[in-house]
Amino acid sequence: MLNYKCLFNLPLRQTIGFVESGLRLANFDWKVPDSSTLCR
Repeated sequence: MLNYKCLFNLPLRQTIGFVESGLRLANFDWKVPDSSTLCR
């Protein structure tokens, strides 16, 4: 996720949404950690 954040110059919450939508499009049922987990 950090690669996408740096590559597209996105804030953290937008990066999480971007990754979630990409996983949904690929039909993966994986959970993306929320922003408080990623900040730790």
